[in-house]
Amino acid sequence: MAPPKIPLDVRFEKWTRKDPQTGCWVWLGKVDETGYGHIKHEGRDKKAARVSYEFYKGAIPPGLVLDHLCRNPICINPDHLEAVTQKVNWERGDGPESIKGRKVFECKVCGSPYEILWRGRGHEEWGCRKCRADRAKQWRDATGYDATAYRDANKDRINAQRRERRAKARSNRYGSEP
Repeated sequence: MAPPKIPLDVRFEKWTRKDPQTGCWVWLGKVDETGYGHIKHEGRDKKAARVSYEFYKGAIPPGLVLDHLCRNPICINPDHLEAVTQKVNWERGDGPESIKGRKVFECKVCGSPYEILWRGRGHEEWGCRKCRADRAKQWRDATGYDATAYRDANKDRINAQRRERRAKARSNRYGSEP
């Protein structure tokens, strides 16, 4: 004869300690290597926070995960748990990737946000567009560089290079010389 099943609320009462300062229901039972409590329920090992949420508040909607609002993984207080998307849970987290994802990089000179200035194969160059334009203008003023004058003086050479590149691209595309 199988032993009588103990109701879930009694099991929660037995295996939790209620912290009066934080309001957390600290799980005293089995804890996995990531710090989350586990309980045997319906013949399977399940996360204690999920079982607690489903017992006291109802089913977790499909596609949602539980977020510990108290940031305590062994807390099973259903008032400290919220069903959210994985993205929201990740953004709210306090791990290094979550912090890096929230960080806004700003220019130390002018305070404007950094943006992608250039993208290449597997590489991005981030920086302040305003400061980069200012540095380029300072360089042009210091060196006396004039792009229009350079283009006018080297127009034939530049156009010949463009024709060569276009011809090479066409031959690569169609497999024969034009």
